[in-house]
Amino acid sequence: MTKTVEEVRRAAFEAVAPKLIGASFLAEYDLYRNELGEYHYNPAAYYWKAFNAGLDAVEIELPEPHSTNGGDCVIDYDETLVAIEQTGLGLKIK
Repeated sequence: MTKTVEEVRRAAFEAVAPKLIGASFLAEYDLYRNELGEYHYNPAAYYWKAFNAGLDAVEIELPEPHSTNGGDCVIDYDETLVAIEQTGLGLKIK
């Protein structure tokens, strides 16, 4: 089953949130979310926004498309992998 970006981000955030906010403090308030996916505990909501802002700031500059057959433009697979790896992000190829 493929997870959405939102699901992956929430799992990563909720794995580190006790270290960010304090495990004993979180034990009292927990990371309960409402029907909109918003955290009830304000510091958790602020950390969630900051966590996502950091992820959203990542940009990957891909190589320029070029034509290999005089028609459709393509991006070189190997050059694309290098561009992604240079960001320091994890890379998973299906």
